[in-house]
Amino acid sequence: MSRKLHPDLPHHPKSPKTMRAVMFVGLGRVETRDVPFPEIEEPEDVILRITTSAICGSDLHNYRGYFGPPKFPYVIGHEAVGVVYKVGPAVDSFKVGDRVITSIPDDRPIGTKNSFSSPAIELLVGGEFGTQAEFMRIPFADSSLIPIPNRISDKEWIMVSDAFATAWQGLDWAGFQPGDSVAVFGAGPLGLTNRLEKAVEIGPAVIPINFLKKKASEQILETSPGGVNRAVDCVGQEGVNQELKLQWDYVLRECIHVTTHGGGVGLIGAYAKFPKSEGVPKADEVPEELSVPVAELFSKQLSIKAGHLDPPRTARQLVSLVENGRAKPSFIVDEGPFDLDQAPELYRRFNEGKIIKVLFKGAPRPEEWEQCGEKSTTEGQVNGHSA
Repeated sequence: MSRKLHPDLPHHPKSPKTMRAVMFVGLGRVETRDVPFPEIEEPEDVILRITTSAICGSDLHNYRGYFGPPKFPYVIGHEAVGVVYKVGPAVDSFKVGDRVITSIPDDRPIGTKNSFSSPAIELLVGGEFGTQAEFMRIPFADSSLIPIPNRISDKEWIMVSDAFATAWQGLDWAGFQPGDSVAVFGAGPLGLTNRLEKAVEIGPAVIPINFLKKKASEQILETSPGGVNRAVDCVGQEGVNQELKLQWDYVLRECIHVTTHGGGVGLIGAYAKFPKSEGVPKADEVPEELSVPVAELFSKQLSIKAGHLDPPRTARQLVSLVENGRAKPSFIVDEGPFDLDQAPELYRRFNEGKIIKVLFKGAPRPEEWEQCGEKSTTEGQVNGHSA
């Protein structure tokens, strides 16, 4: 499929009036549309030229009608790599041309236009700030963006935006120490399971679980009769049981059941409740509360920590690991990046478990930019930088 480009973008001295973006338009439906080009609205804003974005597993919560912002329809997505295109006058840490990763801001003052009661959830569900587009406005840029070197492909860096960082933090939440045994719930469907099967040929460290055989906890305890030291829930509330039926508390209960005395459980899969609206048509199916086996939790003296990604805790360390070649998280990417116009088909395949990780191309690169990080000559002066 040919990609619809904006012919004025590489040469026009001003920003284009519109851009391409993937929008959630209804239950199980996304469309790629022309939308207004973002502009600086607050002093702390940055306009980011997206070079690569991705579909996250949590985007499927939106796609399936369980999550979503009040604004509808909306640009979806929260994972991206890009280059700073414009900066607001109060931005101190970034200049035009800087290569960055989008992330969840760690500080949003209450009472400003950009503030949210739950900034992480607001960013995760899309809304005004969706990344699956050619450009996006980044509020509170100083704490919302992670600087990265110009070298190494977007395919590696995009994982630090959320997937790699969240997985890393899940181990941290569980209290992981070298030598600990760990049960990770959320290997993903089909393709990733096949990769885990391949891992068994290499060594016994990875044990894939086939949910069609018996309960996951039973299979884990057969391998580790005393239980594991740590369990990480990468699924969240939208989990399925051994009958492949939706059971909101299934993974949480399984994590507690397989963890040994004195162990820890990290919950990084999404648990959230949204009001029902046109953009969240199935919100009323999500329970307000979940059942937890408190007696088992108490008797085992388990620790549970939960929460969304906390970028300052992990960003510097993970950027260093990728930069030095010690971590190559792109191994989970099947193929791509794809054109934004292919989003409807790719979301369908992703939702059906036929593809593991989907990457999208961002905006076409202006001819004036010879390499990532070079200052643009297509804009005027912003915050003292040539834009």
